[in-house]
Amino acid sequence: MELMNRSILIPTVLILAATMGCEPEAPPAEIVAPAAPEVVSIEQQPRVEKILLTSPRLTIQAPESWSMESGSVGVMLEGKTPAGRTLLSVNKIQLRMSAAQVEAIAARVQTQVSTTLPSTLPADGPFSATRIWTKGESVFIEEIVRSDTPITLQRPGTDQLPEDYQTRVLRWKVTAYIRDSLDFQLVEVRLVDVPEAQFQADRDFLRGLFDTLALPQ
Repeated sequence: MELMNRSILIPTVLILAATMGCEPEAPPAEIVAPAAPEVVSIEQQPRVEKILLTSPRLTIQAPESWSMESGSVGVMLEGKTPAGRTLLSVNKIQLRMSAAQVEAIAARVQTQVSTTLPSTLPADGPFSATRIWTKGESVFIEEIVRSDTPITLQRPGTDQLPEDYQTRVLRWKVTAYIRDSLDFQLVEVRLVDVPEAQFQADRDFLRGLFDTLALPQ
């Protein structure tokens, strides 16, 4: 009887000794998913200086994501806007003007100035707006004109295939008469056909872009 009790006791003691020397397993570490990248709106995106021309030197403050290409006909600046995308072309006009000619143009434009844009474009009839400002001796004239009739453009359709649609567009440009030595060099900064609906949504953003045109020394 004593021998049988010992045979039962020995395995029990061994099991207790084995378990007393082991630490309990730690629970598995919690898996934390990486934080989603913060989405920064185009209005909040940092602005960087883009050199549109080197002679005469002309710059603009554009969102850092905008791309710029130089070609035989000038510079193209493209990027996202709050309501879509836009394309800005910059061309140096092969025409120089005297101070007297620029003064005459500025005096004529002053009679047509409309510095504020309406909250809603008129449904019918023509629409145009003109603004003028100076930087030193250089003169900047902004002109916005709506096309008389709709034109055909393309936009993403079903399965992202382009589809045609009809819309009137806004032709928006700034002509810079830049003082250069004894006369003035003409430079045209133009937005390529802005659809009417996009103009309504993007106009403050785009006008703010034009306001950053500068002539650093």
